[in-house]
Amino acid sequence: MATLKTNLIEPEGATTTLIVGEAGGDLVIGADSLKANVAKSQTNIVTDEFISTGAATWTCPAGVTTAEVLVVGGGGSGGSNGGGGAGGGGIVHATEYTVVPAVVYDITVGVGQARTTGTAVGVNGGDSVWNVNAEGSGIALTAKGGGGGASNVAGEHAGNAGGSGGGANWQNTTEGESNQADFAGATSYGNQAGESFEQGSPAYWYSGGGGGAAAAGSNAAVSTPSHGGAGKSFSISGLANYFGAGGGGGTNGSPWTAGDGGQGGGGAGSETGQGGDGWSYGSGGGGGGTTNGGGGAGKQGAVYVKYTVATPQTMFVSNGSGTVSSVNAGWGGVQVLLSSQTASNSASISFTSGIDSTYEEYIFEFININPATDSTELRLNASTDGGSSYGITKTTTYFRAYHYEDESSYHTPASGPTYDTGSDLAQSTSPQILVTNIHNAADATACGELHLFNPSSTTYVKNFYSEISNMIHWPGNDHVFVGGYLNTTSAIDAVKFDVDSGTFDGTIKMYGIK
Repeated sequence: MATLKTNLIEPEGATTTLIVGEAGGDLVIGADSLKANVAKSQTNIVTDEFISTGAATWTCPAGVTTAEVLVVGGGGSGGSNGGGGAGGGGIVHATEYTVVPAVVYDITVGVGQARTTGTAVGVNGGDSVWNVNAEGSGIALTAKGGGGGASNVAGEHAGNAGGSGGGANWQNTTEGESNQADFAGATSYGNQAGESFEQGSPAYWYSGGGGGAAAAGSNAAVSTPSHGGAGKSFSISGLANYFGAGGGGGTNGSPWTAGDGGQGGGGAGSETGQGGDGWSYGSGGGGGGTTNGGGGAGKQGAVYVKYTVATPQTMFVSNGSGTVSSVNAGWGGVQVLLSSQTASNSASISFTSGIDSTYEEYIFEFININPATDSTELRLNASTDGGSSYGITKTTTYFRAYHYEDESSYHTPASGPTYDTGSDLAQSTSPQILVTNIHNAADATACGELHLFNPSSTTYVKNFYSEISNMIHWPGNDHVFVGGYLNTTSAIDAVKFDVDSGTFDGTIKMYGIK
């Protein structure tokens, strides 16, 4: 056991906060041997994503000294008129890039080139750069834009060099090479395009597929089109995603088959029309078909910065009189009481303030809900206009387990689980029943909680679930599980709980979870 000995003298009314970082053992203070468990600092893994083309900045947070950095160049556009597939953007990946707190790092996100017309040559994607000015202790990391695909235009048959190379036109077998540079402390990715193929008798005219970050474009051969090279998968954003796939090669019309886009987002080539667009970050467009088919567009690049932030935990606070006034174990999310309302012969309780973007989860606790009317329902509704109106569309499920006191069956059987189709909703604006058949006896109540997630989001619907146990009026116990979503992408800013008949007593508390 580690012992910290300290003499603490405070002015009257002052407070002292002891913040404990990563450590272990017991903390012993004074002759009374006050002990507190010493917790580790709470850590949060953060990934910042930059996908808007052009300039951006990232400011290194306090306490952060290393970061994982992924830089993806923009995808090129495919060639036209039986053109080559475009190369995917090059990739530079540093797993432990040294950063300096408070330094502002400049970023450039490369463009994905727009579609080409029926006679235009494919164009390289834009370069993406991390730490443009080599600030702090690091160097600039540049991911080259993908090479544009060649078109069937005089003098423009070879594929362009790029992060991954662009495919050649079928009249020229010169594929584009990768010009992606290597950097100390990082790994670079980029590959050449596939070779095109022309044979006069019988005629097979296949343009080259663009190179990808993980593989070269495939080579065309007799009756074999050239496909785009595969993209490279990374999990820096939390999910495995592909970046920098190559576009498939186009052909000189039917009956020849165009090449597929590379695995993970490359645009497909075309036989007679427009080549397909790349759809994952840094992926190249497909080559266009004959009859003046244009090349597909490349997708813009991206920059990701992933790092760990440690937040020290305040273990306890003295109140200036020699006693501990508060204790915080500090594990996981902290539950903060925001509001408490007590019903007394009330028809409803509404929470119309405090529901905002400060918290991503809210918990409502139901304590001793006792209705005036027997066999009453407790219900939920929500609002997007501060409580002026309620009635958001909902889709929900309702499951209960029950058991009667005397084991005899008012219903058969006397106990068991059941799905209650009469209490769920399917795209309905009606209030959601959270629990039914609450007994109104003097000793009968319903108790439980409801969790509402990310109510301020303007992107997603609002998921919730509740779990409530109550005495039913037969008598017996119901344990009810309800789950569902409020089907709106508008921010929820008010919540109402009511009963379907009469009034009720009890307390409802609202907590925010950080």
